[in-house]
Amino acid sequence: MSSSAACCRPARCRSSTTRRQALGGQAREAIATLNRALEYALALTLPAALALLVIPGPILSVLFERGAFTAEDVRLAAQALAAYASGLPAFVLVKVLVPGFFARGDTAMPVKIGMATVGLNLALNVAFMAPLAHLGPPLASALAAWANVAVLAAVLMRRGHMAFDADLVRVVPRMLLAGLAMVAALYALEALVFARSVGVWRWGGLAMLVAGGMVAYGAIGQALGAFDIRSMARRRR
Repeated sequence: MSSSAACCRPARCRSSTTRRQALGGQAREAIATLNRALEYALALTLPAALALLVIPGPILSVLFERGAFTAEDVRLAAQALAAYASGLPAFVLVKVLVPGFFARGDTAMPVKIGMATVGLNLALNVAFMAPLAHLGPPLASALAAWANVAVLAAVLMRRGHMAFDADLVRVVPRMLLAGLAMVAALYALEALVFARSVGVWRWGGLAMLVAGGMVAYGAIGQALGAFDIRSMARRRR
């Protein structure tokens, strides 16, 4: 959730830039700005989603496993959290893509697509309720969010308002590689550090998991050229 919030603020800044460029007839510049917003959003949400897929158990165990909240409750809640996490990038990408319509005065199409997405979400909830139990609602929400992103992007591309540029195509696979390296680091740290932590030391173990994952993703991503941390920090300021 924190990554989502952090990513939405720069996305809103870029949406206002996109609007100025679209209204000023700067079509190429508007598309380039949209690509940079997508790049920024993915750089933050991909590692967050992967981390929540890999270590939901340790997070929920440290935060909630006490009293009536048992280890079995942690296991079930971790499964639901991982299902929600699979849609985290999509939840943020919707915030990036919708301004591409608003910037050109089209407020109707995103609403229509959003209403269709709500219908899809409801249908998937009903379909998943029996076979997937507690995993049904989070998985339905994640799939509906990705469907929303796909339709929004398809409409923008069809109208000529969006196209993936060379920079975005180059960095996204490198972000994925950095994310996979982070996943390997998290698995290793979970086995070597967190699994051996007891009592209050579990908080320290979780802190080391989070810090180790961040360092691994940042270092590998920087080395691969997936992003420039210093440049991103300057943009944020």
